[in-house]
Amino acid sequence: MGCGSSKAVVAEEPALNITDEIKASVRESWALFLQANEDSQQNYGMFIFVKLFAVAPEAYSLFEFVEGLSHEDLVDNEKLGWHVKKVTEAISAVVINLDDMDSVVKMLVDLGGRHSAYGIKEEYFVAIKEAVVYALEKALKDKFTEEHRKSWTIVMEVVVHLMIQGLLSNSMEEQSTVI
Repeated sequence: MGCGSSKAVVAEEPALNITDEIKASVRESWALFLQANEDSQQNYGMFIFVKLFAVAPEAYSLFEFVEGLSHEDLVDNEKLGWHVKKVTEAISAVVINLDDMDSVVKMLVDLGGRHSAYGIKEEYFVAIKEAVVYALEKALKDKFTEEHRKSWTIVMEVVVHLMIQGLLSNSMEEQSTVI
């Protein structure tokens, strides 16, 4: 027995056992999402933040440059557009690396940890889970199947779990350096 690192515990989480069927569904729908972004003037990734702000309006305060903007102005905001691009790239990295969960674990725990400096709350990550599914649904329309929804819900549960773990472990490290 003895003390193991928290990262070792995460690797043993049953939620990390993402089936090949789930991986295929996520990859298929993500490719369709990226194609929809290319084929349209619409940045469907922006719907992630539109939904996040609808579910957790207090998250606006984390993005000072969008506070008080209308929906129309929000989707045209260049700084938020940059952040949307970064979030989309992070999701792409998860999708690409679904067969290498050790890399996914490290990436998401690190990413969650980096967000602790911005005052992110756990519930914002939970809201992102719903927001990503919402953005996929908006982009894919009738191509977004129930199988896609279930697969993304499972994958986003893992994403949220790992990012919260990073957030909390980094917050605890910051507190211990203050003491």
